[in-house]
Amino acid sequence: IQDMDANLSQRGLSLDKYLGYMNTDLAGLRDRYRPAALEEVRTELTLEAIVKAEALAVSDEEYSEEVDKMAKAYKMPDSELKKMLADKRHAEAVKETILRRKAAQFITDSAVKA
Repeated sequence: IQDMDANLSQRGLSLDKYLGYMNTDLAGLRDRYRPAALEEVRTELTLEAIVKAEALAVSDEEYSEEVDKMAKAYKMPDSELKKMLADKRHAEAVKETILRRKAAQFITDSAVKA
């Protein structure tokens, strides 16, 4: 709900107005998104467990490649993006993204083909 509120605010719309347009209230919105939120939490916990169990890590090269991809995707100079990533929270978020991707790839690679 907080993410949705932030996204709506960036678009100039309040959560209250959105709820009015959707003809619901906060409780109804929570009920609507609860199944997806629970599934997302389960997925994140599973991926975190795989990262830990398999001792997955992010190399400097993988991190640099991800930063390059992000710079291209956002059409942002590398130097500007690297300045933003000097904030450890942002850098850790990038590393977490890479680790989740590696864990998902581990699952795919480990799957038994029918």
